[in-house]
Amino acid sequence: MKTMQELVLEQIAKTIEDHKLTPVQNAVYGNQGSVYAMDGLQSVCKVTYDFQAGSCSMSVSPVRNVVDNPPIYRVEGDRIVWYALKYEDGDRIKTVLHELGHAIVGAKAEA
Repeated sequence: MKTMQELVLEQIAKTIEDHKLTPVQNAVYGNQGSVYAMDGLQSVCKVTYDFQAGSCSMSVSPVRNVVDNPPIYRVEGDRIVWYALKYEDGDRIKTVLHELGHAIVGAKAEA
């Protein structure tokens, strides 16, 4: 059986791979870290994560031209942040993956 963290990180990696990039994980602790979308040795964008017992926080950066939309997400500088994503609320987690796809497309277009 998988943990929610394993499941979500697999979906992040799949989203990155779907855009023909390589996912590279940089774990800070067992439950915290970043996953980078890499084009060779160049980072296109990243997802940071912090998994806790019943919820997680994630951010996607860089993002461009995004309007702050609480309580769905927060815009902080060039990143979108989701706090307190409950594991039973898969639709909000799917939103993170959707925005990651947009961030990758936007970053690749600027490169």
